Amino acid sequence: MENVGYPHAIRRDSEVCNRFHNLKDEQQRIQIKTFTNWINATLSKNNNDQRKVTDLMSDIKDGVILLNILETLTNSKLAKEMPKSTRRPLQINNVSTALNYLRRRGMKLVNINCTDIVDGKPSIVLGLVWKIILHLQIQNTLSRRLRRTNSQDIGKLLTRSTSLEAKDFGQSWRSGELFNKLINRIKPGAIVEQRIQPENVRENLQNAFKIAERDLDIPQLLDPDDVDVDKPDEVSIITYVGEFIKKYPDEVDGCLKV
Repeated sequence: MENVGYPHAIRRDSEVCNRFHNLKDEQQRIQIKTFTNWINATLSKNNNDQRKVTDLMSDIKDGVILLNILETLTNSKLAKEMPKSTRRPLQINNVSTALNYLRRRGMKLVNINCTDIVDGKPSIVLGLVWKIILHLQIQNTLSRRLRRTNSQDIGKLLTRSTSLEAKDFGQSWRSGELFNKLINRIKPGAIVEQRIQPENVRENLQNAFKIAERDLDIPQLLDPDDVDVDKPDEVSIITYVGEFIKKYPDEVDGCLKV
């Protein structure tokens, strides 16, 4: 596993926003769906605000959802306005509070500004949510296992922590076999691996997502239809795999080949 093909999404922080500018419509649709599922799953566990995201670009613009996410992930309390959707100055204040908080934590926010978030600009919103997932969820979980917490190291550990022959975070996961094997690494015997056949892609994926949610309390962020495609979205798959590593860090430690 020395020549792992790390996804561009986690190579260099400075490239994050530029990458999201070039998304194709279908890839963007899948990421919006995955990030919406991730936000709702994250907030449902620790936040008393029952508000859910149904339209990511619209719902995030007032900054309240964004601040709730940061509070949940960091156990912090952040000042927020509760603006009506038409009160742009208050929306900008909330988003500014969120971005300044991230900067204080050392996050580089290249080409991300308040007005683009308030305007619901897809490339900027997706880039920001991805950086939050990468740095506040995945990196925080893995930091004690890494000498350095740069993107390449995170990519290596995300791949190797499964003890699976994953060459990337795209095609390697399409058949569903790796998802099922990952579940068995965490909970041996949860899945009868002999029943996992390469030709039964949709069944493999449905089985993995169902059992992960039922037995491991891993929210179903992905749909089989979105993974069984010519070019599965790497960012979405990393986001989902990161849920396993966040929830089961000790089990993951036992699988490391580092």
